[in-house]
Amino acid sequence: MCFPRMRFELEALLRSFQYAFQGLWTCLRRERNLRIHLTAACWALWLCWALKLGRLQLAVLMLSSALVISLELVNTAIERLTDLACQRKWHPLAKAAKDTAAAAVLIAAAFAVGIGVCLFWRPELWELLSRPLIWAGILPAALLSLWFIFGFGANNRKTAK
Repeated sequence: MCFPRMRFELEALLRSFQYAFQGLWTCLRRERNLRIHLTAACWALWLCWALKLGRLQLAVLMLSSALVISLELVNTAIERLTDLACQRKWHPLAKAAKDTAAAAVLIAAAFAVGIGVCLFWRPELWELLSRPLIWAGILPAALLSLWFIFGFGANNRKTAK
C-alpha cells in the first residue's frame, strides 16, 4: 500500500537532481570563472594521474577542487539573488554581499593552488614535461581548455546579465 507514496518520493528525488543539473548547466554556460575552475581541476586531475600520485593525494585534490567549484556556484547564486533584490539600484550592502561571496571563492582557490603546489612540486614533473610526445597531447588540450573557458557559452553572455 505504500508503493504510490514511494513512487511520488522517488519522482520528487529525481526532479531535485534534475533541477541541480539544470543549475549546473546554466552556470557552466554563463559563468566564465566556473569554467576556469573546472578546467584547472581537470588539469590537476590529469597531472595527478600522470605523476601516479596516491589515493590520499587524489582525495585531497578532489576535495579542494570540489570546494572551489561549490563555492563558485554559491557565489553565483548570491550574485543572482542580490541582482534580483536590488534591480536597477546600487546598494552598499548588495556590493558587500557580492564581494564577500567572491572573497570566499578567492580564499578557497588560493588554498587549492597551495595544495596543488605541495602535491605537484617534484622532479618527476619536470622529467615528464621534457618529453616531446607529452607536448603533442598538452598543446591541443590547452587549446581546447581555452575554447572551453572563453568560447563555450559565448552566445549566452548577453542573456546572462
